[in-house]
Amino acid sequence: MKAVDSSSVAKFLNKEENWEKVEKVLQGGCVSLELVVKETGNSLWKRVHRGFLESGKAQTVFREFTASLPFELVDQESLYDSAFKIAVSSDFPFYDALFLALSKVRQIPLVTSDSTQAEAARKLGLSVEFIP
Repeated sequence: MKAVDSSSVAKFLNKEENWEKVEKVLQGGCVSLELVVKETGNSLWKRVHRGFLESGKAQTVFREFTASLPFELVDQESLYDSAFKIAVSSDFPFYDALFLALSKVRQIPLVTSDSTQAEAARKLGLSVEFIP
């Protein structure tokens, strides 16, 4: 089991470079947070807004994604205290610290496509699978 953050899920959903590597990780079993649904929805919106994706296609992709999430959603409220401590001690945004807290509390590797997130995880002594 691995914790997957929004950057990797967005890479998978948007079929960005190395998305197949994320797909393999997801097939192996992952957990994530409700926040990932919001952030990946925003990534699709951004692609529509910038003219890279037709709005109807984006709506279809998002609907199919949310209908059958390829990971288990974990209650993030139980992570608030741990995430806040990480955010304050690491000078790292709280919403990103939630994924670090998930990895730390569950004692599972974090899968990320964000180099800053990967570095923050390493500094915390967490196991990280970085997919650029």
